[in-house]
Amino acid sequence: MATPHAIMCESFFNLDKEIIVYLNGCHDSDLLSMEKLHEKLEIFEGMRLHIITCLLLYLRTGATVHAEKALHRARRLNTMAGPGDKDEAGKILETAVIMKDNGRNLVQSLTLNEIRRQLKTRLEESGLLTAPAPGVYAVCQCFQPTPQDDSTWVPSLLGLAGVFKKRFEQSTPRDIRDLNLAINLALVGLRATPENDGLYRSKRLQSLSELLFARFRHTRSMDDLDRTIQLREQALVLTSSTDTDWVVQAHNLGNCYGERFDMNGHIDDLNRSIMLLEAAARRQDMQLEGDTLCSLAFRLVGRSDRTGSMDDLNSAVAAGERSTNLSVQGHDRTERITCLAACLSRRFERAGSMKDLDRAVQLLRNAVSLMPTDYPHRGQTLNNLGATLGLKHGMTKSAADLDDAIEATGKALEALPSDHPLRVLALMKSSYHAWTSRERPSMLRTAVELLPLLSPKSLQHLDKQHELKHFQGLSSRAASAALNANLGPVHALQLLESGRDIISTMTMEVRTDVSLLEQQHPDLAKEFCRLRDVFDTPDGMAGVSGTWSNRNQGNLGSASRMKADRGLQDVLRKIRLCQGFERFPLPPTEDEIKAAANPDPIVVINATAHRSDAILITKNHIRLLELPDLKAIEILTLFLETRQPDTREYRSPVTNDNWPVMSSYATSVKQLIRGLGSQNRQSAGPPSNKALVIGMSDTPGFGQSGSLPFAATEVAMVERVCSPLKMHHVLDELRSCRIFHFAGHGTTHESEPSECGLLLEDWQSSLLTVADVRDLNLEIDPPFLCYLSACSTGANLASSKLPDEAINLVSAFQLAGFRHVVGTLWEVRDKSSNDAARVLYETVRKEGLTDSAILDY
Repeated sequence: MATPHAIMCESFFNLDKEIIVYLNGCHDSDLLSMEKLHEKLEIFEGMRLHIITCLLLYLRTGATVHAEKALHRARRLNTMAGPGDKDEAGKILETAVIMKDNGRNLVQSLTLNEIRRQLKTRLEESGLLTAPAPGVYAVCQCFQPTPQDDSTWVPSLLGLAGVFKKRFEQSTPRDIRDLNLAINLALVGLRATPENDGLYRSKRLQSLSELLFARFRHTRSMDDLDRTIQLREQALVLTSSTDTDWVVQAHNLGNCYGERFDMNGHIDDLNRSIMLLEAAARRQDMQLEGDTLCSLAFRLVGRSDRTGSMDDLNSAVAAGERSTNLSVQGHDRTERITCLAACLSRRFERAGSMKDLDRAVQLLRNAVSLMPTDYPHRGQTLNNLGATLGLKHGMTKSAADLDDAIEATGKALEALPSDHPLRVLALMKSSYHAWTSRERPSMLRTAVELLPLLSPKSLQHLDKQHELKHFQGLSSRAASAALNANLGPVHALQLLESGRDIISTMTMEVRTDVSLLEQQHPDLAKEFCRLRDVFDTPDGMAGVSGTWSNRNQGNLGSASRMKADRGLQDVLRKIRLCQGFERFPLPPTEDEIKAAANPDPIVVINATAHRSDAILITKNHIRLLELPDLKAIEILTLFLETRQPDTREYRSPVTNDNWPVMSSYATSVKQLIRGLGSQNRQSAGPPSNKALVIGMSDTPGFGQSGSLPFAATEVAMVERVCSPLKMHHVLDELRSCRIFHFAGHGTTHESEPSECGLLLEDWQSSLLTVADVRDLNLEIDPPFLCYLSACSTGANLASSKLPDEAINLVSAFQLAGFRHVVGTLWEVRDKSSNDAARVLYETVRKEGLTDSAILDY
């Protein structure tokens, strides 16, 4: 027989699911207004709505007046209910009585237990949790801890979080709302635990960190990983080194630091990971030792790759051997065999021992044979086997080894989910093994199409960079394969446009002009603008601020961005169903590309190890020009030569003014089209007459090399052309200036190009970075000219890792909205910079601040 509390839970969650979800999204003030609006209604539906509103207010505020009103109305409802409504009215009354008599905290505790019990029962009976009613999400999100919480409340909360995590893990497809709700519940539980309660606080820190790490693995959000590490460090401090739980915590924290090293490349993270894993392995915990040794081996390989240390590589193989020897049958054994194979394969690449390579192949074959067809990591292991067999074929030139490599990679493709990052790698490897195969172009086209899925808008810019760096040069290879298969220059150009400038393209999509949409479909335009504002916010500001102790429940940045991403995709689908907006905002069509080449042609260069080509675009045609004598390796040599301009011997004016330069360049045609669009766009108001001019003759903290005596002269020259001038906070002033001229030092950051920047007076504490500029949105009233008189402002220093993404100061100012940006591809001399600026501004004085004046320069 159901208890009164069970009756209360069932009736409350089923009063009206949709109404509960809707009301839960309202502010307290709105709920109070609704409560007043419905308190006089005497019809059944109106009274039920009034009771729901009162109960939600009671759950939120704890004010008994709301419980008393709900009880009073429930009694009235029970009295006046007709025969068909008697049962429901009775359940509502029982719910109101229990809530009023037992108090809010006890009701919440009992409610949580009841939800957990029901969901757990479903899991045990069916093996898979069915979707809980929407009301469960709504009511769970209402719960807040109070100082009077009893001892059963937090364990109930964490138990429910565990159930939702289980549901997330077992559902297909996975519903991120389950994991977000689990995180919110665990966060409330942590807040309710006193800071001086070391034992329980440590466990609850671990619980929350485990959920955040699960979301990181799903979304690859660095925010979640950073928070996981922060929480696990706190938990480790609270745990005695003699406690058996310390080994588990050190192991998990070490893995987190390893994951962060994979994302950011910081050697300190890798060293911390290895230190923690070594400490955990020394404890020789029987259950964890094998897994810890496997993780340690993997991280030692990573450090060997970075430092070249053979000692680390040999230690990795030794750790892998010990881990495999400790294995039993099943999951653990296959994972550890794969780990050892990876270590041996890497040692072969470094030392060249065929014995290591042959053993790696055999180990991977054994691992695959032990895995059932539905094994989660089967696709990854097959992919590794294909890569290792590819290495073997490179040594033996055996047709059998090549066939085996192709077969293994093909099976990996069958086993991997369609949007799995390894699927892109498998497609790349498979196409590499089969350069002459007719399937190769379609393999690479599929891989290119998957790239945007691997870096969704819900990821912040740095996270997108980390994901895309694994697929460098993919679009170039796909275009070469298409041309090799005689698919034509238009097809090749579409592949290049789809696979390049992905990060910038996503920003351009959310900053697209909506004026026409606002005129014809104002509701859709309003919703599009509301959702895009979530993404068009500086990285780190769209989420949460402050410490863990004062963050609002449910206000976790990753969750809100993922929700907004789903909403944005939905509204874009609706917009594209409207006549005239079918391509809002999609890559340019063939006709749009040709229109961009009027009056001047566009040349797209594509060079790979297999072939090099130029795609020539005019207003009437898109043609192909093969470049058989141009090799990809030669382009790098040419680039290195041009970084030392004097070696070109251009020390005086050339004959007939025939300089070997281009007036404009970009990494994609869509970037050029966007620039043309900004030239045609009208300002929201009269153009600004303000220039922001900064001259750093001496850069603090930069030593002797910080002195640029000609910078002051350069600024004085610009002042004669542009007045009045204001020199306030740069980011604020950029929003209202027409010209921005900077003469000073720039700084580069090869591993993290978003951190390249301009050195202002306070650069040591507040560097003006690519990320800062890129996050500006000046599209409504775009400024005219940005002139960067500093070294390497247009260089793609991350070209070895992100050759298809132009991440530098020039591209950042273009993305922010500047119509023209002048920058440098290499280091420049102070006086030469002064002379170049003088030529430009003298041209502007003669011809006016026009597009032609800048292009003629």
